[in-house]
Amino acid sequence: MLDQLSIFPATHAQAVESRRQSYEEWGKRRSHPFEDYIDESNTMGGYEIAADGRVLAPRNDPATIDFMCSCETLRREVFVLKRAPSSDEFTPEEEVGYGIASVYTPPEKRGKGYAKQMMSLLHWVLGPASSFPSAFPEAWGKPPTVPEGFGSGIVSVLYSDIGPTFYKASGPAPRVDGWTVNPYTVSTWDVKAVLERTKDEARKDQWTLLNKEQTKEWWNQDSELILQEAPSKPQSSTSTAFTFLPRKGVAEFLQRRIEWFVNCMERPPPYYGALLSSPSPSDGGPSSDGFASWAFELYPGSPKTLLITRLRCPKEELLHSFLGCIAEYANDLGIERIQVWSLPGELKAAGEDFGGTTVHPEDHLPSVKWYGSGPTAEWLYNENLRREVFVLKRAPSGEFTTEEQVGYGIASVYTPPEKRRKGYAKHMMSLLHWVLGPASSLPTAFPEAWGQPPVVPEGFGSGTVSVLYSDIGPTFYKASGPAPGVDGWTANPYIVSTWDVKAVLERTKDEARKDQWILLNKEQTKEWWNQDSELILQEVPSKPQSSTSTAFTFLPRKGVAEFLQRSLRIEWFVNRMERPPPYYGALLSSPSPSDNGPSSDASASWTFELYPGSPKTLLITRLRCPEAELLRSLLGCIAEYANDLGIERIQVWNLPGELKAAGEEIGGTTVHPEDHLPSVKWYGSGPTAEWLYNEKFAWC
Repeated sequence: MLDQLSIFPATHAQAVESRRQSYEEWGKRRSHPFEDYIDESNTMGGYEIAADGRVLAPRNDPATIDFMCSCETLRREVFVLKRAPSSDEFTPEEEVGYGIASVYTPPEKRGKGYAKQMMSLLHWVLGPASSFPSAFPEAWGKPPTVPEGFGSGIVSVLYSDIGPTFYKASGPAPRVDGWTVNPYTVSTWDVKAVLERTKDEARKDQWTLLNKEQTKEWWNQDSELILQEAPSKPQSSTSTAFTFLPRKGVAEFLQRRIEWFVNCMERPPPYYGALLSSPSPSDGGPSSDGFASWAFELYPGSPKTLLITRLRCPKEELLHSFLGCIAEYANDLGIERIQVWSLPGELKAAGEDFGGTTVHPEDHLPSVKWYGSGPTAEWLYNENLRREVFVLKRAPSGEFTTEEQVGYGIASVYTPPEKRRKGYAKHMMSLLHWVLGPASSLPTAFPEAWGQPPVVPEGFGSGTVSVLYSDIGPTFYKASGPAPGVDGWTANPYIVSTWDVKAVLERTKDEARKDQWILLNKEQTKEWWNQDSELILQEVPSKPQSSTSTAFTFLPRKGVAEFLQRSLRIEWFVNRMERPPPYYGALLSSPSPSDNGPSSDASASWTFELYPGSPKTLLITRLRCPEAELLRSLLGCIAEYANDLGIERIQVWNLPGELKAAGEEIGGTTVHPEDHLPSVKWYGSGPTAEWLYNEKFAWC
């Protein structure tokens, strides 16, 4: 019977059905609303570390919603440290790792071995077959199909709530171990008791509380510090170790999973992290020596808990002041206790001196399956912690269907001065086609004069489109094709509209509708990119021109629009402004009070260009403005904001005709630039596709 089953990527319908099935046990008992729990619109799919669903289903009906069981996998960045043979030094290497979550079998299908079989098959999807000590078991039928981008993991981890035995027995073959438990500790403090013990602790003021966005920024910095110090962390007997990093959505994922309960609090928490302030004024700002982030556990029937998910605390005495600081904050929110995982020995003793209790839990057991060479690696920092593109194809009926594909952005093409004019950059770009796109999409065999084709790394070679932005005109990249005489990237002409901030202020000083716009901070802007992306997917089938047979669009979610904000070429200048900008987007308020809050009909996001010698610019990267008259009020609103920051002009790419005319009536000028040329190489079938929503948010 089991040989008739295999593991498959979950369809959207199967993902929703899986959440529907588990609601009674995992959602309802925690008072989670049904509609929010099943997440039918896949809002969790918009985050950096969104889960891929898996189901165990019949081989002859893989899309059935009557599947046997399900789980989720989360691709994670992992760094592996290997001891050099001639020394005791460790060198870190970036690899692919996976987290596994939400393993669930419906009650009527339990006791039949389905979950164990699914988990055993999952090894063959995540890890390379060469890492297993035996061939795929004949009794299990054919090996599962390995989706693109999988099959190269070096480690997978899960957190077991059913003890250490089941997952260890779920190996890639009979009598081969699966996931092995890593014991851990949990330290707990009563908030009221901490307040009493720290009421005279003056050093509590050394800690600065961080909001969500600030916490996320410090996860990035903390990750870099982890990479610097990790080589000194493995035990003396260890030959290999690994660590995940809190950046790229890993630490954020836990916050997102409990967001509904947090949003229902009488006073939703404003802070999710703390940073040790500099010990002396001369140090110029916060120190990286002390840092913590946390989430909340607010399940009905359990104590309300502030759960520290990442802690950097190099000195025992700092733990007292830190606990005092967050106990005051937690008490204000009605939180009853503070918890942290796996405190090192010296901090654990300091915490117990301070009223903490430490236990070895029997649930949430961190469990590891190592696919690398040698024995299981040591797990360091065991704490509680490509661009999507949508392609539209015209059906015989004239309607467009939408498919998710893989696309690539190309940036930072650079040749050192001493190596220029030798054809190196052109050759590199020509070879790049053979890495990004499928060889079958290229119109000729690999040129013999170029030697052997490049090696295509795992997860590449299946792109439908690649784009770049040329600052050297349209010719060079077009000539850099996959073979001599074959075109490379073709420039898409675009326009830039520009307004002088002072002139807009003068022309809109009596514009009452400016107040209809709500300014959004970074976190709110990011949330609206997710919603805007869903709206794009709804409306995009109506966007291609009548002569178009194929079109494509990028979406602003999943870090695409954020990349331009995060770019070091921009962020460095923004962080040195006299008054760093608090807002990065605007949303149109509802036209009437009965509409209950902001409307999705109109929104904008932006970044800043602050290069020396050029006008300081607020650059609108994404604009949703369905009516020409709304443009006037939007420009008036953001001109007031820009003027307060000392910004001199506002720019936007590719305003449609009716908005361009409205913008020129407010004093805007429109030009066809010769730099930053959006350029496309289409690897799909047919001629080059039409690029929809070719706005600055997709820049790379």
